[in-house]
Amino acid sequence: MFLSLQSLRFVFAVVIFLHHLGVFEAGGSCGVSFFLVLSGFVMAKGYGGKVFASGFSFRHYMEKRLVRLYPLHLVCLLLAMVVHGVLYQADVWGLWLLPNLALLQAWIPSASVYFSGNAVSWCLSDLLFCYAIFPFVWRRMSAVSPFSGCVGWWACGFLVLYVAALCLVPEMCGNAFFYIFPLSRLWDFLLGMWCFRFYEEAMARGWLSRVRHAVVFEMLGLGLTVLACVLYSRVPANAGYALLFYVPAALTVLAFAFSATTGSVLSRMLSAPLCCRLGEVSFTFYMVHQLCILAGEACAGSWSVADSLWVRGPLYFVVSLCAAFLLQAVVEKPVARAWRQKRG
Repeated sequence: MFLSLQSLRFVFAVVIFLHHLGVFEAGGSCGVSFFLVLSGFVMAKGYGGKVFASGFSFRHYMEKRLVRLYPLHLVCLLLAMVVHGVLYQADVWGLWLLPNLALLQAWIPSASVYFSGNAVSWCLSDLLFCYAIFPFVWRRMSAVSPFSGCVGWWACGFLVLYVAALCLVPEMCGNAFFYIFPLSRLWDFLLGMWCFRFYEEAMARGWLSRVRHAVVFEMLGLGLTVLACVLYSRVPANAGYALLFYVPAALTVLAFAFSATTGSVLSRMLSAPLCCRLGEVSFTFYMVHQLCILAGEACAGSWSVADSLWVRGPLYFVVSLCAAFLLQAVVEKPVARAWRQKRG
């Protein structure tokens, strides 16, 4: 297990929190790209070998993914309906509820659908699609060297098509197409899978024995991430949704995966028990944080600190973190435990 990468999940969850708080515009694109690339990497590491086993069951595999995603999604959807219905007096019933319940909302290019309910759950729609095709793609990807010429041709073809799409898709549709649509975000996930293939090949060739200063690569990955965030407002909007963060996210994931073996100072710091515990709760934090912000903003008008975001922001963060630990304890873990017992 790459403990430093697990801890970084929480760091980037906080980045998304800051985006929804309204103080870090690039945080949404930056955080989502990192999560999807890391998800592809982790799935390749955890299930890469299992998909070749004679006893591999796609049904069992998808059940496990749904047990991880769906109960928390359902609870957060109910909380969202309470927040919007009670605190904002909004109509919480409509046709949007059907695709939301089925985790298909990201396939419908309408903000009233893909941002419906608990708005951040659109990412679950993308993840579920990526998980569903992972076994089939991995069987083919693992048969090809990450350094083969065909990989280069595929990368060039992708860039040509992506740049063409950047030019052809109107910016008013860019959010739905480049940021939300599952087929577009699949590339983040595939990039993470390729990163693991690269990592495997590097380990097999003994390249890590030549690495003396892993922290340099870690700082390069994080530095490129910061640079991408600085450039975010200076590039076309369509490029900022995902493309801008491909290389920083991939390099960061690879750098910290390598440093887990070499043991850099930064990697050891991120591997501390507290950091790892925060990493464990990062997904739940991601799922609940925007609801806490919305609930807080609805109540802020009656507070004396209503005009001070620097007071409200930390309060929302603490409430979100406490809610995440609570939901993990009463929803995630009990459901996962019950499913494991059922499976025997």
